[in-house]
Amino acid sequence: MKKSFGKILATVCLVMFFSTSASAVIILPDPEIQFVTRTYDDFYSYSFGVLDYFYGDTYAYPGPSAGTGTLNGILWTDNNGNVKSFPFYDAFREPSNEPVVEGTAWAFVSDVVEYLKDTGSFTPVFLYDLNQEGSNSNVYVSSLMYVTDVDNQVVRSWSLDNTEDGFFDKSDYVNATGKIDITEGTTVTSNIGGGAFDYLVYAKDMDLSVWDLEGYKFHVDVYFSGLNNGGETIVMTNLYAPYRDNTPVPEPSTMLLLGAGLLGLGAVARRRRAN
Repeated sequence: MKKSFGKILATVCLVMFFSTSASAVIILPDPEIQFVTRTYDDFYSYSFGVLDYFYGDTYAYPGPSAGTGTLNGILWTDNNGNVKSFPFYDAFREPSNEPVVEGTAWAFVSDVVEYLKDTGSFTPVFLYDLNQEGSNSNVYVSSLMYVTDVDNQVVRSWSLDNTEDGFFDKSDYVNATGKIDITEGTTVTSNIGGGAFDYLVYAKDMDLSVWDLEGYKFHVDVYFSGLNNGGETIVMTNLYAPYRDNTPVPEPSTMLLLGAGLLGLGAVARRRRAN
């Protein structure tokens, strides 16, 4: 059952109150709200442009510019960017003028847990700033995240690709589309230029506190195709947290959601492999 206008207004006010307090963390909308998120294998995905269109500034990014000089949690940056950003020890530096790039970053699980401790969740949220130019603003991306033990053996992994089957295929890219059609004649534009984040993603069942053991590491492998400018930024943020049951979050102020897209909605449709 959809909420009445009064209840929607009340939940918007609550979220705005919690989001503006000094130690606030912004709780993302319920991923089960139709068209507000998209699912890509183990991950939920949100578009900042779509959130802004339907919710105003309720979910606006509250931190410093996506320019890498003042951010924590950087795991992917441009060729001249900061490569040491807690909790990561080796943020990947993206080479210039390369259309296909793959890279990796890692952190100790204990450091990630420390970094996220004030969010109320040990499921990290990742922000993407995509820096295309010209009319071709689509970018294709996949990612594998995993935990290794003291013997460097993988003990758990999560897949972000275009097929919801729990297995990772790096060439099974998600289309991080640059133009999202909301309604006829209404389009949200993402990915053009840097300085502002475009998408948020998190894994549905990633709880890194389970793996908070001595010597355990958290790894993020990222694969891009179709880059035409370089300078992408990916960070693990402690300013957002996944939706939690009984958390007061607003529903969209309009239900004109048909056609709304999140990370990957566009030319590439999700495929399901046969069992």
